[in-house]
Amino acid sequence: MKRGFVVPGRAGEDDCAQAFAKRLVRPFAREADKHDEHLDPAWVAVLARLYLPARFAFHVLQMTAPAIPPTPAVAAATGAAERFRATILA
Repeated sequence: MKRGFVVPGRAGEDDCAQAFAKRLVRPFAREADKHDEHLDPAWVAVLARLYLPARFAFHVLQMTAPAIPPTPAVAAATGAAERFRATILA
């Protein structure tokens, strides 16, 4: 019995796409464990100290960015130009 959601009339296409994805990822999955063996232990320590903590912080920024409304940069620049002009002409 198949698991997951299957769109009626597209079962064959879904199976082909899934098989293609497995064939695409399989060589990289085999080499992933071997890749770490070739890294210098000092470099692994640097990655553990800097990359991993920063990765989570940047992920939070990426996830919250759409919720933050954009700042009106044009209005701020116009206001700054008006203040600059007022100080020069005064």
